[in-house]
Amino acid sequence: MTTMRPVNSHRLGKKTNYAQKFLRTIFVVLLIAGAIVTGCSHKPTGQHSERPNGSDLPSSSPTDGGLPGAPQPNGASTIGGQKDTPIDVNAMYGNPPMDANEAALAKKVKEALVSDPRITSKRIYVGVTHMYNGARRNDPVIQLAGSVASEDELTIVTNDLIKMKEPGWDIEHSLWVDRSQATQSPQSSQSGQVMDAPGLWSEPPDSDKPKIPLCPGLTVVTAIASQGDYESIKTIESVDAKQVRLKYSSETTLPWWEVPPARRNCEANTPGCAITTFVTHRSVLTADLESAHKYDQIFVTDKNSPETAPGTTAIGTSAAVLRELKDKGESEIDLCAGADDAPMMDDQRKLHPVPGGCFAWRSPMPIRRVGNQPARIRVLVDGTLVDLPAVQVLMTEYSGRRNEFFFLDDEQNPLTLKFRLGIGKVPALDPSTRQLCEAAKEKGNLSLGGEDPPSCDLPEGGDRDVLTVTKITTKCGIPRTFGNSGASTGVNLLEKALA
Repeated sequence: MTTMRPVNSHRLGKKTNYAQKFLRTIFVVLLIAGAIVTGCSHKPTGQHSERPNGSDLPSSSPTDGGLPGAPQPNGASTIGGQKDTPIDVNAMYGNPPMDANEAALAKKVKEALVSDPRITSKRIYVGVTHMYNGARRNDPVIQLAGSVASEDELTIVTNDLIKMKEPGWDIEHSLWVDRSQATQSPQSSQSGQVMDAPGLWSEPPDSDKPKIPLCPGLTVVTAIASQGDYESIKTIESVDAKQVRLKYSSETTLPWWEVPPARRNCEANTPGCAITTFVTHRSVLTADLESAHKYDQIFVTDKNSPETAPGTTAIGTSAAVLRELKDKGESEIDLCAGADDAPMMDDQRKLHPVPGGCFAWRSPMPIRRVGNQPARIRVLVDGTLVDLPAVQVLMTEYSGRRNEFFFLDDEQNPLTLKFRLGIGKVPALDPSTRQLCEAAKEKGNLSLGGEDPPSCDLPEGGDRDVLTVTKITTKCGIPRTFGNSGASTGVNLLEKALA
């Protein structure tokens, strides 16, 4: 089965007592709320600040020696010379003040964060303790508090800590995202961040919108990074008044670090080889190409699962979703969260086939357009590099997990040109895991576990699943016409883009 693995929230460190951690979290929230009430001063009408310790509040005492991030009088270290009311991280977590060794480690952590030019926040505070769940432990607990400018910056901070993490360390944080610190415009960003509501869509002229016709012979090649890299090929085999049928093929393997070299460098499907070929089919109903809001992006074999999954698209979105994104700036889609080519048991304990193999959906999620004009995705089209126009979209799930999509700006074929699922959900490698990955190059047999496992291919961390269209071949045997936006029937429906 070829899947894009679902992702859970990442938590650093060892397993904790969740009841105690919940109570500690409530205590932290109450402390922060108290700081807000105590520190807030009157503001003129019309001003607003999202930060609890805004620049309009009384300044803290100068840092020692005037150095950015020097230890504060209350014992906490801050990043970037913070002048707002400082946070005593140890006190906030209910721990005793730092001793000399703990203060030295806090300074080391602070210096590592200050040295990273990608971190712009001035409100990150560092504390270190050896108390954990009410008991003293041998290894330190590094605790961060304050705020960052974006989800991306939070990921960077987390990965910087992981990269310096020594065996036994535990890391906790109560950092929150304060977008008032952000300086980057979403129109110029592809970071998966949206800070302003999208405005009116600026439609480029037809001459600036190359067409990718949906017809028999259309072939789309994609590069996929998902705990190992592979390539997939989708080919449109037939188009009729009812549906579009496509063939999906790929060569997949286990992550290279899990298998010895002899099983990596071998001919697919031979005995002992970890490389296997995968071929299946999917049929997408013509009506779903027009209006479906469910995206079944996971392909499974079709031995037990019918290849037609009514109400879904397969390699892009529908014309209706694309129109909503351009007209309103937002829409809603549901992603497949798990699939398998196996019958499922219903409430009456009877087995039945699952159309398309998707047995779990994430539930409908709002998606929001980023920017007011097409982004450009470079693709090799019929042997020529072309910057295809795309509508960039961000989805933030209820868990906080972020996904990003680039849909071809063509209601007759809103093909997915790129997506990132689980943005920043692959953690960086800590020093000991880096050594294991180096050894696995020669030996393999390395299993990287955890709620969000790291990847030997991404030592700095990265996105859980990335798909990028690299090549499109349009070998169309039938002509294609173009109509206006809106409801379509007959031939126009057949030409709606592969979703």
